[in-house]
Amino acid sequence: MEILGNVLIPILALAVIILLILFISKSRKDGRHYDEMQEHIRATGYKISYFVTLIGLTLLCILMETIPAFSRVIAPTFGMFTVLMAGIVTFVIYCIFHDSFLSIGQNIKSYMILCAVIIVCNGIGCARQISEKSFLEDGQLTFSGASNLVCALSFLVILIALVIRNAKSGEAEE
Repeated sequence: MEILGNVLIPILALAVIILLILFISKSRKDGRHYDEMQEHIRATGYKISYFVTLIGLTLLCILMETIPAFSRVIAPTFGMFTVLMAGIVTFVIYCIFHDSFLSIGQNIKSYMILCAVIIVCNGIGCARQISEKSFLEDGQLTFSGASNLVCALSFLVILIALVIRNAKSGEAEE
């Protein structure tokens, strides 16, 4: 019964959520799409993001192997997650400032609200971990202890980019 409750039910719940999201996204036909120029810009953003991630992981490996103090402070899982988020944020920022993050007809304010909600939720999780003294594990930043902070900061950067882009597009319209 323990395996059912701890392993099987979360996996089934995740599968149901993924299928529900796929069903909703496929059934929604509201004319949103990316034009050819946006797709080209997004492809360039993917390339840049890939190289940021590749270089970041290479640097992480070098730091982990050559500086013993670094690996005592940063767990490999936390380092990889941070590099992964840096790659994602690079892609998003590039696309935002080249007008290819949002598809045609999409509202920027909904993404701004989504980012704010994610920041608040991860901020609450981070504050809880700090108050419970589980942020650091044996003096080391770990994925389970500090991933909320990385997520909150990543979405804060994305939100700032969206706000700047929205302000610039508002000035251009005037």
